[in-house]
Amino acid sequence: MSLTRPAAAAAAVLITAGGGLVAASPSGAAPAASRSALGLTTTAATTSATTSVTTGSTVGRSPKDDAKTASALRAMASPKVTWTRCGSGLQCATLEVPLDYNDPTLGTTTLSISRRPADNPSQRIGSLFTNPGGPGGPATQTVGYFAKDLGAQVRKRFDIVGVGPRGIEGQDLAMCFGKPGEQMPQLDEHAFPLWDKEFAQHLAYDRAYRKTCATAMPRILKHMSTADTARDMDLARRALGDKQISYYGISYGSYLGATYAALYPNNIRALVVDGVLDPVAWATGRGGEHRTKPVTERLKSHLGAHEALMSALAECERGGTSLCAEAKTVRKDWQAILATLSKGPVDMGDGNYLRYDDVIGLALQVLYSADDIPQLMPLITELRQAVAPTTPKKPARKASGSATADGNGTAGATATPKAAVARLKALAAKVDREHPAPAPLSDSTAPKNAHRTNGPLMSAGALRSSVVTSSSSSSSSSAPAAEEPPGEPEAPVYSAGFHGVLCSDSLNPQDPKAWIAADRRVKWQAPGFGPAWLWSSSVCAGWPGMNPDAYRGPFTKATSTPVLIIGNHHDPATPYSGAVAYRKELKTSRLITLTNGYGHGALGVSTCVDKLRTQYLVNRLVPASDTSCKPDHPLFTRLD
Repeated sequence: MSLTRPAAAAAAVLITAGGGLVAASPSGAAPAASRSALGLTTTAATTSATTSVTTGSTVGRSPKDDAKTASALRAMASPKVTWTRCGSGLQCATLEVPLDYNDPTLGTTTLSISRRPADNPSQRIGSLFTNPGGPGGPATQTVGYFAKDLGAQVRKRFDIVGVGPRGIEGQDLAMCFGKPGEQMPQLDEHAFPLWDKEFAQHLAYDRAYRKTCATAMPRILKHMSTADTARDMDLARRALGDKQISYYGISYGSYLGATYAALYPNNIRALVVDGVLDPVAWATGRGGEHRTKPVTERLKSHLGAHEALMSALAECERGGTSLCAEAKTVRKDWQAILATLSKGPVDMGDGNYLRYDDVIGLALQVLYSADDIPQLMPLITELRQAVAPTTPKKPARKASGSATADGNGTAGATATPKAAVARLKALAAKVDREHPAPAPLSDSTAPKNAHRTNGPLMSAGALRSSVVTSSSSSSSSSAPAAEEPPGEPEAPVYSAGFHGVLCSDSLNPQDPKAWIAADRRVKWQAPGFGPAWLWSSSVCAGWPGMNPDAYRGPFTKATSTPVLIIGNHHDPATPYSGAVAYRKELKTSRLITLTNGYGHGALGVSTCVDKLRTQYLVNRLVPASDTSCKPDHPLFTRLD
C-alpha cells in the first residue's frame, strides 16, 4: 500500500512500530504537512488536543484511552482493507477511519466499501470512486449501476468503488433513540406543510427530533460533514494504492467531489461532477443570505423542478398530438389538479385521501428520468379526469397506459382516483428503482406513531428523516412489524442520516419561523415544488450535531487536473445554474452542457456526453474549452 510522504511523516512522528505514542515536537503539535494531507488546518484547539496525546501525558487517561488513540493514528498513517467476495461480481471490505480527524483520542469508526474489479486487469488504471448523491445514498449499493452506465471502457480500465458514507453505512449509524413511551408530536401526515396548522405541527416535530438527537446523541452525529467523508475517501484512496483519485459523483455527490477538490487539490487525477449543486449555496450562501434563506431555498432546486415540468409541458405542446397525444390539454389538466387539491384532499374511495403534496412528490420523482417524462403526460390527464373531471363520469375501465389520440387528451372512460394514483405511483416507483441518485420525495417525515389523517400514498422526505419505533427499527421495511408485547411502550427512533450531513455542512437561519417566511416566497416562484424542497431542511435551525470540522469553502483552489463539470438544462433537482456557478468558482474546470436535456444528471442519455466523459476518465483528455452536447433523442418521439 502506498503512503503519501506527508502521511508517512506523520506516522513516523506520532506512533512507533509497536503502536506506542511518542512526542511529535517540543510543542506536541502534529506537523503542519501531516495536517494538510488530511485536509485539516492547525488551530489552537486542535494543537492543544494533539499535545495531550503526543507528549505522553497519562493524567486522567487509561490504557483503553491510549489504545483508542493509537488505533486512530494507525488508521490515518496506514489505512488497510481486506477484500472478500459478496456476490454479483462485487467485492466487499471495511475500512477503519478516525472518528474525528482533529482528535484521535476519540478512536475510530469502521466504514463499508464495495468494488467491482476491472474487466481487464492488465490494463487497469486504478480505482474509480463513485457517489450516488443524497446525502445519504448508499454508495456501496450503487457500484453495479455505475459500472453498467459508465460504459465498457470504464469497466475495463477501473475498479468501480463505493465508500459507504459515515453515519449512513458502516459501524456507526445516525440514529437518535428516544425514551420508551415518549410522547410523539401530534401532526397530520404530510410531505410538506400546506397551511398554518401544519406549519406549527411541522416545527413541533422538528423540535422533538432535535431534542431527541441532543439528548441521546449518537457519537457519529457530530462527525458527519462532507469534509469528513472526503477525508475518508482519501484514506480509502491510499489504502487501495492510488497515487491520485479518479472520481464520479452525481447530485449531492457533486458537492462531495467539490469538497474533495478543495481539500486535496493536488490529488486529482480525474474528477467528474454531474447534476451539480452550487457548492457556495450549499455551504454558506452569498452575502450573508444564510441568515434569512435556508439552504434548500438557496440551492434553487425548486426552480429547477418547476422549470423542468413547465418545459416538458411546453415540449409536449410544441410537438402537437402527433408526438404527444395530450398536447392540447395537459397544461390545463395540471393546473386543474393543483387547483382542486389546494382546496383540500380528495377522497380515494378506500379510506385514503389524495393530497396536494402527494401529487407534487410523485411528479417530481418522475421528472428524474428523461425516458419516463413522456409517460407522465397521459397520467396527468387521467388524474385530472379522476379528481376534477371535465365530463360526466362513466364506469371505469382498464386503462391502456395512455390517453386516446383523439387530440382532446381525455380517456374515453374516467378512471377512479385510486386507479389513477396507483398508475402514477407505479411510474414514480420505477424511476426510483432505476435512478442512482435518490429523489427527495419518497418517505414521510412524519413520525410513524403520530396522530394523522388518512394518506398520503407517497410523501416527502426520502433520505431526510423518518421515525420508526425501536421495536421495528431493525426489521425489514417490507415486512410487517411484530406487535409490541403489552406493557412495553415503544420508543421513537429518528433516522438522521440526511440531516446529519446537510445541517452540519450548511449555515442556516436560527429562527425556525424563517422557513414560514421562505415558504411564502418559494410557493409563488415554483408552485408545489417550492415547499417540497424548502421544508426538507427546517430541522437545521438549531441542529445539535454541528461539526467544527465542516468545510465551507473556498471552492476556488486550482486543481492538479481540471475538474469536469456536467450540467443539464432541465434538471429537476440540481438546476443548470449550479453547474454554471461551480464553473465560475473553479477556474481549473471545464463545463459540458447537455442542451435541452431532461432528467437528473446526464448519465446514459447522450452519446456525446458519454464519449467526452470516458475520454476524460480513461485518457485524461480535457476539452479545450467549455462545450455542449445534445441528448440522443428528443423528449417526445413520433407515435406513428
